[in-house]
Amino acid sequence: MPRDLILTTKTLDPEINIPTVAMIGFGAIAHKHLASIFKLAPLSTVGILTSQGKEKKFESYKISYHRDIREILEMKPDFAMIATDSGRHVQHVEVLLKNGANILIEKPIAACLNDAEHIRALADRYAQKVKVAYNLRFSSGLKSLKRALDTEIIGKVLSVHVTVGQNLETWRPGRDLVTTASATRPKGGGVLRELSHEIDYLRFLFGEGMPCCAMLGKQKYTELNVEDSAMILLRYRGNGNDIMASLNLDFTRHDNLRQCHIIGDKGSLRWDALAGRVTFFSSDQEEILYENSEDLPQTNIKMWRAWLAGRTKQFARVEDGLNIIADIEKFESLAGSKYG
Repeated sequence: MPRDLILTTKTLDPEINIPTVAMIGFGAIAHKHLASIFKLAPLSTVGILTSQGKEKKFESYKISYHRDIREILEMKPDFAMIATDSGRHVQHVEVLLKNGANILIEKPIAACLNDAEHIRALADRYAQKVKVAYNLRFSSGLKSLKRALDTEIIGKVLSVHVTVGQNLETWRPGRDLVTTASATRPKGGGVLRELSHEIDYLRFLFGEGMPCCAMLGKQKYTELNVEDSAMILLRYRGNGNDIMASLNLDFTRHDNLRQCHIIGDKGSLRWDALAGRVTFFSSDQEEILYENSEDLPQTNIKMWRAWLAGRTKQFARVEDGLNIIADIEKFESLAGSKYG
């Protein structure tokens, strides 16, 4: 056994038993999830459903590679992570539930509302847990933002402005963008689905919103069949008032950005997720309420620690995932087409 694996074993989280995990899919997001699993439980057994070959960086761990899901089911996995493109999520849910695995589905829950409703029906039929991997729910910065809102530090909320963006060429370096899931409609691509964390946390902070206006466009990547930019206007109900909200998502900007600005009648809040900072502003004050530059990178491992320990309260439910897809399809309808 490699020396680094022996050392890591000594720091195993006491809440976590050594799990057997089924990993459905082996793309970049699956690699990220595997890194979290092995950091928490390095002696885990993982069966991966993939048509790809072995990955050298995981060769020290107990991994087997399979092309037939029946071979993975023979391992009787405790947990299953569905990390394929979202257009294929629904095809794996039922067989995994039938075999007793608790399932974590990479966001978004599905590529379309029909598939999301099918997943909900399957989840209702079986007793196992099914959750959606919106890991920003495990951000301490987001929790700090929610606490500040709950204490009414900024008074009555008037408006919310959310912006998130990263150039797709730097997000998927060295790849033919046309072939990536991010840029492929049947695989659940486009900024609305790929960056749906923001839709989820707006629901977490303010409840269900009423979409008022939407624009979707292929502003830069005109050869793709998905939107690379989206601008959405919504209204949320506050304490006796309407909250105006704007949501801006893109694959085009060169300055990576993930921020939420909340304006109240007594002050304002700014959450810079990439910097890991929540700041309160008033007419005569500026105060940092939370700061940790590692907050965002830590959300995935926090999510896996909770999942492997059986603590599921913080996770997005199937119903939450379905509501997000319903929101997205409303935005598309308002925009008059699916991608501008």
